[in-house]
Formats: sequence, structure tokens, C-alpha cells
Amino acid sequence: MDYDQSYRNYREIIDEHLKRLITESEPAGLYEPIKYILFAGGKRIRPTLLLLACESLGGNYKGALNAAVAVEIFHNFTLVHDDIMDNADLRRGIQTIHKKWDMNTAILSGDAMFAIAYKLLSQTKSNRLSEIFTAFSQSAIEVCEGQALDLELETKFDVTVDDYIKMINKKTASLIKNSVKIGGLIADGSEEQILALENYGLNLGLAFQFQDDLLDVIADEEFGKSIGGDIVNGKRTFLLLRAKELTKDKDREIIMRVFNKDGIDASLVPIVKEIYYRCGVIEETQNKVKFYTELAVKSIEDLPKSRARDMLIWLANKLCERKI
Repeated sequence: MDYDQSYRNYREIIDEHLKRLITESEPAGLYEPIKYILFAGGKRIRPTLLLLACESLGGNYKGALNAAVAVEIFHNFTLVHDDIMDNADLRRGIQTIHKKWDMNTAILSGDAMFAIAYKLLSQTKSNRLSEIFTAFSQSAIEVCEGQALDLELETKFDVTVDDYIKMINKKTASLIKNSVKIGGLIADGSEEQILALENYGLNLGLAFQFQDDLLDVIADEEFGKSIGGDIVNGKRTFLLLRAKELTKDKDREIIMRVFNKDGIDASLVPIVKEIYYRCGVIEETQNKVKFYTELAVKSIEDLPKSRARDMLIWLANKLCERKI
């Protein structure tokens, strides 16, 4: 089965639905930035997962489209505000909203996207709408909690790997988990089926974040990532925190320079990369990706066999290889 083509088809469906729904043009200072970020690319992973989760339990994807688009708009809202907090210049290869316009415009556009997402979600036809709103709201809260924890990690000296896992559970995994949960609820899945989808989404989200950390060190241009950005910025990733625990002597001195953001520049990236290989954190992170991907796949093996379920399995493996 050509799952690659199926995935492209889902993305096109989501993009077309977005364009049909986001038609407002006035005031231009609000809606131009919203359209700018929404149609600047993006893999549409979360809405695709939501649609597949719905179909895997016998639902019709058309009834889940508004919810899927709501999740995508909410995700982009988080990116806009994340870029503000990081003072990032680029997102998906183009200027961030606060750089292209200004800070106030970015904040307001993000706020509007948050509200639009809730409005679209309310238009979902389901006898379980209360549960759907609870899942969506819980995810919104957890994403904010995760961002707050991420900010704390950047200033704490005694930050641990466990602190990091707690943060990515909320900041990254929560929205993926609740996206598939919402899809299952729209399909009116059983409690057991919904739990299976939640476990799939949670573990997939963790695998996705570990892989993201890894790609910063070992990726190439194929993935559209610059090598070593997290190292230069002293970002407290799993690799850095684990290397802090494992290294000694000169290697540890260098790792602590990164941790403390002490005069790090691009010239140090290959040295840190070599330390990561030497102390074993590259292999350990690869094993984490594999472990959580396998847990995700195992979580839904007992769902009714269908093309949608099999595509969820395919998508988990592809995402964590970053082949899409």
C-alpha cells in the first residue's frame, strides 16, 4: 500500500479545509500574519493523526475535519508564542511573525488562533463533545505547563534527565496524545480503545522529541536542520543532560561550558558531538527513539485491523526515522 501518497492526500485535505475556513481578511493586521504562518508549510502531523485515529475506530474522517484543523491551528499558535519567547528569527525557513511584523502583532495573532481553534472544535458533531473539549483543554494547559518547565530548565543548575522527561511529556507529547484521543472520541470509541490511542500518542510524542534532539547533532540538510543549534544555544536537551551525568575530566569541562552557556560557538560543535559519541549518549538516544516508537506501535496492535490503524503504525515508524 502506498502510505506515502495517502499521507500526502491527508495533508491536501487538511490544507484545503484550512483555506475554506480561514477566509477573513479584515483587519489585515490580524489575519495576514495568521494566514502567513498557517500556510507556510508544516507537515500537518497532528491533524493527520487525529483523522487516522478516528478512521481506525470506524469513524468518518469528514466528521473529524473541524477538530483536526482546530488542532493544527492550536499547534501553530504555540509555535508563534514559542518563537516570541525564544526570540527566534526563522520558522520553516521564513521570518517569524514577530520579526516580519512586530511583537504585539505576533501576540495578538497567536491569541486569535487560540480562539479560532476553540470555535472550530465547537462545531464538531459528536455526542461526546464535552469529553473532546476536556481533552483539548487539558492539552492546552499541559502545553503551557511544558513551556513553563522548559523555561525553568534553562535557568536551573541542578536540572536532571527526569526534569526533562516531565517537560517533554507536557510540551511535546500531550498535544499528540490528545489529538489521537479526540479522533477516537469522535468515532465514539470504547474506553479501552481510547486508552490505546492515548498510549500510542504519548509514546509517539516522546519518541518524536528524542529524535528531534538527536537530529540537532547528527542531521544533514535532508532534514532541513542546521547542525548544532542546540549546542551553541546551550539548550538543555536529553543528550546534554545525560552527557553531564556520564562525562569526566576534560570532556565534562566542555559539557559544562555548554550547560552554562559559557562562550560556546559553532567551532565547538564537532568537539561536543564527538564527546556525545564517546560517552554513549548518541546510541542511548537512538535506543530511546526505538523504545518509545515500539511502545507506540504495540499500544494499538489490538485495535481492529484496518488501513487506518496500519497507517498509524507506518506513520509512527516514518516520523521517528524522520522520513516525511
